[in-house]
Amino acid sequence: MQVVSASRLTDGSVVYLDSRGDWIESLACARIFDSEPDVQAGLEQAKAAIAASKIIDAFAVPVAQSADGLHAISLRNAIRELGPTVAFKTSPAAAARR
Repeated sequence: MQVVSASRLTDGSVVYLDSRGDWIESLACARIFDSEPDVQAGLEQAKAAIAASKIIDAFAVPVAQSADGLHAISLRNAIRELGPTVAFKTSPAAAARR
């Protein structure tokens, strides 16, 4: 069981391909691919989105379904799913506004 993930080009957010072909931030709503040919079809959709400058760095992510929802299996992708582990300071001016 896998989903297709990428980074949105406009803001760098982690996104997932959904069943409508849209790129969404919720892993819970991502399209699940159960076979290798389906994963390859999802990656082909990602290539079109890359060519359209919507996303970058698309790849398949192994996931598992549990009682509390869909989760990435690897630590790297679990961290991507949950967001940064530290606060990110973009500039001294942005930090001053906090």
